Amino acid sequence: MISHAGIAIFLFGNKLDGDQVVDSNGMREEYEISKAQGVFTIPVGATGYMSRQLWCDEMESCKDTPSKFSELIAGLNSEASTLEALEEQILEAVKVKINQGDV
Repeated sequence: MISHAGIAIFLFGNKLDGDQVVDSNGMREEYEISKAQGVFTIPVGATGYMSRQLWCDEMESCKDTPSKFSELIAGLNSEASTLEALEEQILEAVKVKINQGDV
C-alpha cells in the first residue's frame, strides 16, 4: 500500500501496552518503509508520542539543507499550535513538494 502513496502524514503514534500508553514501534516501521519507498513524509510532532520522534528525525535530515519545506516542517512540533495552524502548515508543505516535483 505504501508504495502507491505519494504522501504519508504521521500523527500521534501511541498504543496501549497493558495499562501503559507507549510509543508505537509500528509507526516507526511504517515511516522507515515510506522513506525507503520515496514517499513524502510529514510527521506532526505536535501530536506527541512516536510522531514527535519522527519529527526530530525529519528535522535532523533537513538541517544541512534549509528550505521552505524544512521551515514548514519545523512549525509542526509546537503543542501550542491550533489544529487550523497545523492543517495550514501541512497543506503548504504538500504544495511546496508538489511544486518541486517531489510528489
